[in-house]
Amino acid sequence: MESRYRVGIVGFSAFERATLDAFFRLTARRAVRYEMEPEARLADLLLVDGDVPALITDPRVVPARSVFVGRDSPPGALLHLPRPLNMMVLLRKLDQKLSVGAAPAAAAALSQPSPPAAARAAQASPAPAPGLALRRALPPEPDTGPDTVPGAGSSMDDILVVDDSDIALRFMAEVLGRYGFDVHLARSGEEALRRVSEQHFEFVFMDVNMPGMNGHQTTKLIKNARYEANRRPPTVVMLTSKDAMADRLRGTLAGCDAYLTKPLQREPLLKIIGDRIVEESAQQTTQNASLR
Repeated sequence: MESRYRVGIVGFSAFERATLDAFFRLTARRAVRYEMEPEARLADLLLVDGDVPALITDPRVVPARSVFVGRDSPPGALLHLPRPLNMMVLLRKLDQKLSVGAAPAAAAALSQPSPPAAARAAQASPAPAPGLALRRALPPEPDTGPDTVPGAGSSMDDILVVDDSDIALRFMAEVLGRYGFDVHLARSGEEALRRVSEQHFEFVFMDVNMPGMNGHQTTKLIKNARYEANRRPPTVVMLTSKDAMADRLRGTLAGCDAYLTKPLQREPLLKIIGDRIVEESAQQTTQNASLR
């Protein structure tokens, strides 16, 4: 059973808001989901810019339901996190507040939506389920073998990771698997080409230096392959320890869409996927509007 919490944003720059929105979209596949709520009064939780003194006493802000980011935080705040905000830390802290072992006051405050949110939920969608403090937010992933991590059914679920390093493959499978993606693993460019010919992947994360066919060669073949009319080439993200302009140019000429620099970090990885989700959502909204 999954639960959903609407998160309002009070303060922050446009860039920070966009980053938060992209990140929270990734939680749609988790047992406990967080999503942006444009109207703070309808939110179940608030993220508040603690570097703006006036927001500390803003009447919209209920400390027990608010996460303050930055310098200041009032007594009784749900969380207080420093800048720069580490998104993975924020997610982990929120999960801890909603899971076994949460402080009684926090658990009570979060186990029910705020009255405005409850009223809206009754009209539009189910309210977040009560009793979140009685179960863990992130249950263990089932073991289904080395080549797939189970997902939860959406157009972006299938991701292919191509790398001859078992450490890199395990890292990607662990991070993406916790967000419900079906992570498929390939250990060579040749295997990647076979996988892409057999199945659609929204993303291919491609190591550059591999025995046999390297990442640039594989990417070029993937991007230039013929696909069915309703199928587009996957987004290819290069995984490389080289970040010089010449290396980026070579990858761009091969057709890659983005870069991740090794050693791999969780936040840039999730941001790339989150940005694509935002882009896809915007495209879908535009298409729907054109059909009206």
